[in-house]
Amino acid sequence: MIHPRRQVTGGNVTGTAYRGVVKRAFVAIAVALALGTTPAAADDGSSAPLDPPTQNWQQPAPSVTTDPQTLVEQSGDSGAMTVVYAVQDGDSLRIETEPARSPDAAADVIEDVQAEADVLAVEVDAPRRLTGSPMAPLPSADPSRAEQWGLDDLAAETAWASSTGAGVTVAVIDSGVAQHPDLAGNFVKGTDLVDGTNGRVDPNGHGTHVAGIIAMTPNNNIGGAGLAPDVAIMPVVVADASGSVRAADSAQGIIWAVDHGADVLNMSYSGSASSVEQKAIQYAQSKGVIPVAAVGNAYLDSGGSVYNPVQYPAAFPGVIGVGAITKSGQRSSFSEVGKQVDVVAPGGSGAFDSSKGIFSTFTGSSYVRMPGTSMAAPFVTAAAALTVSRERALGIDVDTEDLLLGTAVDMGGPGRDDEFGFGLVNPVSALDTITALSASGGQLPGITPAEVTTRIVRRIKVDVREGYLRYRIPAKGKFVVAWEQFKKRKWSDPVKFDGKHKGRTWYNVRTSTPGMKVRILAIRSGSGKNAPIWISPTFRTRAR
Repeated sequence: MIHPRRQVTGGNVTGTAYRGVVKRAFVAIAVALALGTTPAAADDGSSAPLDPPTQNWQQPAPSVTTDPQTLVEQSGDSGAMTVVYAVQDGDSLRIETEPARSPDAAADVIEDVQAEADVLAVEVDAPRRLTGSPMAPLPSADPSRAEQWGLDDLAAETAWASSTGAGVTVAVIDSGVAQHPDLAGNFVKGTDLVDGTNGRVDPNGHGTHVAGIIAMTPNNNIGGAGLAPDVAIMPVVVADASGSVRAADSAQGIIWAVDHGADVLNMSYSGSASSVEQKAIQYAQSKGVIPVAAVGNAYLDSGGSVYNPVQYPAAFPGVIGVGAITKSGQRSSFSEVGKQVDVVAPGGSGAFDSSKGIFSTFTGSSYVRMPGTSMAAPFVTAAAALTVSRERALGIDVDTEDLLLGTAVDMGGPGRDDEFGFGLVNPVSALDTITALSASGGQLPGITPAEVTTRIVRRIKVDVREGYLRYRIPAKGKFVVAWEQFKKRKWSDPVKFDGKHKGRTWYNVRTSTPGMKVRILAIRSGSGKNAPIWISPTFRTRAR
């Protein structure tokens, strides 16, 4: 899809509306049910487990079949254009661009590209912007930790007793990260897709501010502290000096970060949907990389007339979409609302004093306070890094998105809501949950020991296509098969379908909502409670 400008999501900057809102069903999972480890099959003489389902990023996007002239017209541009497309390259993903001198030429290029078998998405490239507004530097370059109310809200010191993010690489996909005395910690190789540098320059300042929220050096007698101070920062430049981000650069930056070892992606920018960018996001997810994005600062209520565009990449399925709150615990007035909001974190308000702005590093060895969902997102990114580091230290594997959503502090009305999502991110609770899971051997809650035995049911092949949940059972054995969906912080009661089956027949189940999180359960029939049970990884149904 063609999209207008994006902006970094810090500062009270209004984004541009866009066509085609993809409705996302946002779900959290009971934390321990999100363990990513898949049981090994028992040696009971049945056939070997089937291959895992095809990764989502490999599925073609609607733009591949959309009329080329329609894609050109949706751009709203005239004159010279650039066509951008995503190409599957073996087990990797590649972004290509091709200039066109006119709309007609662009349509011809798109038509040619759509005919190529390995093309997953194609569109006309267009700029978006970072959603953060730089402010004047503070008078002092040595403010105190006491000014960082966001760290207080998240109980940073308590979290650091369990994890400081060591061993985790965070890609700050932004305007770069400037050399700064309070960012003297670990850095890994970065890249600059705009000016060809190594990412350690920042003509805008936004990326440096974001990086500081994550990883400012603590206890060095200058500045403040980041929430995950021991992570390695990977600067990936996709924004120019004005804060403009191209769809092609965003997608290429995501892929580059994934291919160079990033564990978590921070994307503090927002705009309309891009099929190419979505493919890059799906590629990241297929590699186990955690994407975090700001939901945008465009919310405006003028005389009861509300402007609140759904923005991307936060609204893509599987991306942790982050809204902003103020020191008082209220939603920041600019923070957008809707199904794309998964959690919230400190983002400040439009009043840029020490009690309301988010303090962090800036260019020229200075510090500023900035408001925005751009500032909220790196708090969640840092929380994700803390949990990943702790998981690795304890040798367990937990679905980080589900962990953060499932342990968030509920705000607003009971349960998930469109203002606060599942609530305020809570790194201490997430870390405590990991510790508890490790101490218990990672036992899945909600299933008693009597229901889970060492004999494991053969894995069922599961796929999700066009709103259908598809499953295929093994060749041997009889099973009762059921499926569950996750909503309102818990799994639904199992819904049995199609009774008992054997053989390799595919069975389809229409799910009620594209984007909802579902899983398959299988129990050997005729064995009662002590029968082995198999639980699939979780899947999000696709849009029909």
